[in-house]
Amino acid sequence: MANPKLSKEDLQHMRAFYQDELKKTVEKLAHIKSVLEKLGDDDTPSISIEVTGSLESAISSVGSGSAAPTGKRRGRKPGPKPGAKKAKTSSGGAKPGRKSTWEPLIYETLNKFKRPLTYDDLTEEVMQLGGIPEEKRDNTKQALQSVIFRVRKNGGDLHTLNLGGREKHIVLEDWLNNSGALKSEFNL
Repeated sequence: MANPKLSKEDLQHMRAFYQDELKKTVEKLAHIKSVLEKLGDDDTPSISIEVTGSLESAISSVGSGSAAPTGKRRGRKPGPKPGAKKAKTSSGGAKPGRKSTWEPLIYETLNKFKRPLTYDDLTEEVMQLGGIPEEKRDNTKQALQSVIFRVRKNGGDLHTLNLGGREKHIVLEDWLNNSGALKSEFNL
């Protein structure tokens, strides 16, 4: 097996992690041994660990004898890397979800025209605004429909209305009155 090249920082993280794990393991073994001795268990196996360095005092409390060999575990350790920081929001909560690149284009287009737009009209304007080629029209329209559905479902300020005819029109929540009908200044 080739010897992997690790940076000094990675080596420091790995060394700190494994030193911490060794310390925890030794302390856990010492605790288990002391509890078993207090319970009067005469069949307690002797444990011997040979470590040089600052952990000698903790190891000497474990006892002497031979430890049973353990199998090697392969694969990636579960959990985050040592020293990794979790992303948080300004309110201290969990990291927010993925940001849509379509939402700002939708709001910009609706605010530009200040009137309800059909999905086809919105798609046309967003494609021009974003410089999207004509062969991606179907994908763009589908993406816009998906974003608008998600925003509506999650209680956002985009709504769809049937203003007569077969097509739905996309409107902003500010354009609706208390009863959910379109305000007169935004009528087609």
